[in-house]
Amino acid sequence: MPKLFHAHSLVGESKGKPVSIELIENLKGDKKDQAMAIVQLFGASGDSKNSELAEEIGPTRLSFWDCALNKEWAEKVDKNNWLYTEAKSENTIDRISGTANNPRQTERVPAGAIFDFKLAFKVLDETEEELLEMVLTGLKLLAMDGIGGSGSRGYGKISWQNLRLNKEDLQAKYQAIEPFK
Repeated sequence: MPKLFHAHSLVGESKGKPVSIELIENLKGDKKDQAMAIVQLFGASGDSKNSELAEEIGPTRLSFWDCALNKEWAEKVDKNNWLYTEAKSENTIDRISGTANNPRQTERVPAGAIFDFKLAFKVLDETEEELLEMVLTGLKLLAMDGIGGSGSRGYGKISWQNLRLNKEDLQAKYQAIEPFK
């Protein structure tokens, strides 16, 4: 599998744009392998002029669904008269005068909310186990960092539970991943 701890270098290579077939054509070694894996997972735009490379990469392997609120958790919210969202008031503090400025409210999902996550992973052949490991590593990195804005304030913290692929329990494999070793 391409070394994921180098994947951040692809952002510089792509100048912040999505990884594309055109970018892959200009890369070599590990960076090319990383870019190929990313495009295999997430797909390429249909405007590539390199049909041979597009054919080698094949179809998109991942399909994401909207994350619906977990039915049992929603019933618990209703039963306990909890709110589905909450407003958090924030402001900035002028460090010189000690006064509060820029008051605002942010709507967020309360901690502990449970969503049903569904991600389809198309396995085209037995060699794609490395791609599955890359997906699980990506999920681990999301859990370590968070999703959405204001992560430095603790927003967007997530955890993954009961991960499965075609009824195969992937939770132990996911837990064993250490992306920075």
